[in-house]
Amino acid sequence: MLPKGPYDPNKTEKEILDYWLENDYFKPEFRSEQKLSTAYVEGADKRETYTNILPPPNANGNLHLGHMSGYAYQDLMGRYNRMKGKAVLLLPGKDHAGIQTEVVFEKVLEKEGKTKKDMGRKKFYEECYKFCMENSETAREQEKNLGLSADFDRELFTLDPKIVKEVLQTFIDLYDDGLVYRDKRLINWCVRCQTALADIDTEYKESTGKLFYFKYGFTEPDPYAVEIKNKYAGEEIEVLVERNKGMKYKNKEGEEFKWEFDYYGSIPNETNPADNSDLDVILIGFDDLEVGDKVKGKTIGLMLRLDKDFKLIVINPDNSEVKLDEELDKHFHRFSKYFAGVHIRLFDEYPDDKYYNLGFILATTRPETKFGDTALCVNPKDERYKDWVGKEIEVQTLIGNAKLNIIADEIIDPEFGTGIMKVTPAHAPDDWDIAMKHPEVLPEKQCIGFDGKLNHICGKYEGMKALESRQKLEEDMKKQGILVNLNGKYKNRIQICERCKNQIEPLISHQWFVDTDPLKEKAKQLVKDDFTNIMPEGKENVYLNWMDTPEDWCITRQLWWGYRVPVWYKIQPKEFVTETGEVKERFGEDIMHSMKDYKEYMKVQVDDPGDKWVQDEDVFDTWFSSGQWPVVTLLAKDGDFEKFYPTQIMETGWDILIFWVTRMMLLCPYKAKSYLLRDDKNLDLTDKEITPFQNVYLHGLVLDREGVKMSKSKGNGIDPFKMMHEFGTDALRLSFVIGNKVGQNYRLYEEKIESFRNYCNKIWNISKFTLMNIGDEQVQNFDPDEIGNNMEKDDKKMIKHIDKLIENSTRNMDNFNFGVVAQELYESIWHEFADVYLETIKPRIYTKDRKGNPINTSDEAQDSRKAALWTLWYCLDKYLRLLHPFIPFITEKIWQEFPKKEEESETLMYAKWPN
Repeated sequence: MLPKGPYDPNKTEKEILDYWLENDYFKPEFRSEQKLSTAYVEGADKRETYTNILPPPNANGNLHLGHMSGYAYQDLMGRYNRMKGKAVLLLPGKDHAGIQTEVVFEKVLEKEGKTKKDMGRKKFYEECYKFCMENSETAREQEKNLGLSADFDRELFTLDPKIVKEVLQTFIDLYDDGLVYRDKRLINWCVRCQTALADIDTEYKESTGKLFYFKYGFTEPDPYAVEIKNKYAGEEIEVLVERNKGMKYKNKEGEEFKWEFDYYGSIPNETNPADNSDLDVILIGFDDLEVGDKVKGKTIGLMLRLDKDFKLIVINPDNSEVKLDEELDKHFHRFSKYFAGVHIRLFDEYPDDKYYNLGFILATTRPETKFGDTALCVNPKDERYKDWVGKEIEVQTLIGNAKLNIIADEIIDPEFGTGIMKVTPAHAPDDWDIAMKHPEVLPEKQCIGFDGKLNHICGKYEGMKALESRQKLEEDMKKQGILVNLNGKYKNRIQICERCKNQIEPLISHQWFVDTDPLKEKAKQLVKDDFTNIMPEGKENVYLNWMDTPEDWCITRQLWWGYRVPVWYKIQPKEFVTETGEVKERFGEDIMHSMKDYKEYMKVQVDDPGDKWVQDEDVFDTWFSSGQWPVVTLLAKDGDFEKFYPTQIMETGWDILIFWVTRMMLLCPYKAKSYLLRDDKNLDLTDKEITPFQNVYLHGLVLDREGVKMSKSKGNGIDPFKMMHEFGTDALRLSFVIGNKVGQNYRLYEEKIESFRNYCNKIWNISKFTLMNIGDEQVQNFDPDEIGNNMEKDDKKMIKHIDKLIENSTRNMDNFNFGVVAQELYESIWHEFADVYLETIKPRIYTKDRKGNPINTSDEAQDSRKAALWTLWYCLDKYLRLLHPFIPFITEKIWQEFPKKEEESETLMYAKWPN
């Protein structure tokens, strides 16, 4: 019998977990001698296999809610397929997590007063390995406590020697096939961690900073601008009003817009050489003027434009309420939308003629990268700049004159800033992409070093940290008239290192890259031809769009923790920046120009070639090893690859589709094919044989009560282990699944988990009620024919309902609609079975009334009672089977006490799924 009182998960779960583990129920090799068990196979195990290579969590800490939600889905799929008669392998693992673990472990050392350099590379690696193994033990226990029915004897670490051997071999195979090369590219560089980073090792944060509008001015002042300045600076002049607020105005492209500023006029007989018209005037601080009026004001400045249609700025000296800075900002931003090179010179701030030069006005948040500019770029459809495209201009900079080409590319947004962008290939991803399409902007000029400081091409600014240099650059740009406008509250997103939170510095560096184009073609084909199905449906397009992106993969990191690159050199290569800023690499005095040059100096192999050879200092990007995970894990145990590959499912969060699933689809087909062809080079392999998984199921992210993603920094997370202790593991598992759809984010909060604890207790009470009224002997003696003849309307209705529920549940489980199944089970058990059927049949199954007098004593009543009890038993039997993948602990506990047929499976794990 079940214990009295409410369900107590803290007493039950350890008992059930020990029972499962002691009997090796989690192993795919488990076989039962009971013939109705799904694990029973006469003779050799000929069951169909079901394999899920589980995403390996980082080995540097505890599991979090995201891990637990994934495990809930992975385990319910495994348990369902186990009940369907398949040999199920859920293969767990732990990831060494490259930079994340190195940073975490360095913090541990820091508390002990140590550094990794103090320890040396070998000792650091050994101690970090030990650190991960200790953490892995904790995580493994947490996985078990969740009820994850994985084969923990097969658990692997990404740096296990068996895994390392295969990962390194993949690099060698790729190199031999011409798919790996060494070259320079723009990378994410963390100045604090001193390594290249994958995109997933970075994150973005909102930032409020400064947007600098600066001028690339021509080397000589404009003669007419100087003439106007000398003639009108500080003078009081009379102006003829030509436009007032509310009038519509057409620019030179014929576009009409409403005039929203102060009044606008001209000086008769003062000819503007741009179009031989009267000199235009912007009137500021005047009220209630009409077209045709003449007013007097003080000339305070001049607006310059590349088309030389200059405008005097005249202010009403009697209006003390004028906010001049705001007025000039409005004019600057309005005119720059329609005209090129718009900027304003106030006569008292810029008295010298040298400031009255024309030029191109650009907007940037990073003025420190100006020293690396190699061109200016505009949109080819931008009318403001069409006459300048293809020309070379000489401009003034903070450290002397420079020549820049003006190019056109559709990547430029004409609406951002002034519609013209400086091209800095060495310091911005978009600019590097432009350089790849426009070789005329190369060679690059790298002006920031790996230490985050401005280098030798920056003149007097050399040695300043990039972020710290901005204040000095701002001051100097103001002094030299280069800074023409400043937005001090500009909001943008900056890329930071996920671990240390420092801002990423895009830099050019020589690294090892994978040529992904051939791999992407196969990865696309496998999905398009339905060998791999991605759920939800919309994510397939995300996947295919990424595969269409022509970008090679940087697979090296400047760390001590990870797989060291199996490349050996006669001498360690050195990277340097030339006098002009070009990034190069050399062996001694010999500069490398192509992969052909490198081959003379290196060997690609696992074993040390011997004296006078040094190994590459870098390690592999974590994703290079985890990208091979479904293959290398199965190669670690003899026979597993042949039996369990390809796998049936990859279950993970949708946010990791681009970072991990894509990598697996690139590398696993290649790795599987390489392995299968080792002994037979002429083997004709099908795509079905090399695809890593038949399905990709992407679960949603866990959000808080308000719909915000949970994070440590926000403090809005939930401790899953606390929830398991308070409400039970089954309740937590249900909260991840019930009512949720594939790929859909969902909210989680304590009251929600508590409500599923109440649901589990409802199931417990229903089961106790059933067991109080039905024993093993009765179940063995049930006569289906007799019962069928004695069923009443309520029994038949309930049986029909449960059979329909089984049909719907099976269909939805096969179609991965797990949330629908869980929700329908919830509604059925609580509202159909407990609230309606149980209450209806109680008068039929009781044998005594409240006073202890016998009731239901007639033969007819006894027959009706048997029919009700059989229906009660039948329904609960089916409910337990249907519920087991979702809430395994409580259903297993009930099953052990549940009256069963003699030939039935001892454990619910291997009971047949109902049909």
